[in-house]
Amino acid sequence: MSNLRNYSYKDIVMLTACQSVAVSFKANIGILGTLRSTWTPDYADDLLARIEAIVATQVGVDAKKDQRAASEELKSIVKPAKKDLAFFKVQVEEDFKKEPAVISEVFKTLGFDKNLSQVQRGSQESVVELLLSFKQNMSDTLRTKITAKGMNVALIERIIGYADVSFAASSHQENQKTVSKEITQETANIFNALYDEVISICKIASKHYADDSTKKEQFTFSKIADKVSRTSGNNSSDANSSPTDNA
Repeated sequence: MSNLRNYSYKDIVMLTACQSVAVSFKANIGILGTLRSTWTPDYADDLLARIEAIVATQVGVDAKKDQRAASEELKSIVKPAKKDLAFFKVQVEEDFKKEPAVISEVFKTLGFDKNLSQVQRGSQESVVELLLSFKQNMSDTLRTKITAKGMNVALIERIIGYADVSFAASSHQENQKTVSKEITQETANIFNALYDEVISICKIASKHYADDSTKKEQFTFSKIADKVSRTSGNNSSDANSSPTDNA
């Protein structure tokens, strides 16, 4: 799902403009409340409180912080794992250099033949797959055969240990990607709903104050947003959003 906006402003500009409208709306609720039965002092208070809560909880929230942390966690595992896998590989090649068929069988059994090229290209997913394959297929017989040539069993145990940790970290990373997308879309939906609500107020209120330019300007969203943009130094237009008809 695309995180499109209903408005053509930067989020902070839109929210600040909404807040300005809500303040004016509350200040004039005595008159505006006569226009619609749902426009009550309680509604005006609630609108302003909701906007302030959205600004406090959503603006500046880094939805991808956990995703980046999960990615860093996986990277911290992958680097030493790759080093140990390479060390394992070169020892097998040297220990069985007179038995190329054994080398081929060991690498095929443990998953090197399937994943090595992608591992060397930097694929974290392939590293995780190789580690899992290594763990699942390192039988006692194969372990004895390899260590009998002089390889330290601690190296094999260390590589096996990476498997579960890297899989957990990889799963965490993927989960955070999903959560990040959900949070971003949820936030976009909240912003869009707020914008639609405030624009409706602006259209009705500005029509009511058609003969009062000062009051009308307080409910002309495009002018308020432009003023906010100039004051804050933000460009009012946002290339990632979809513009709609503004009051």
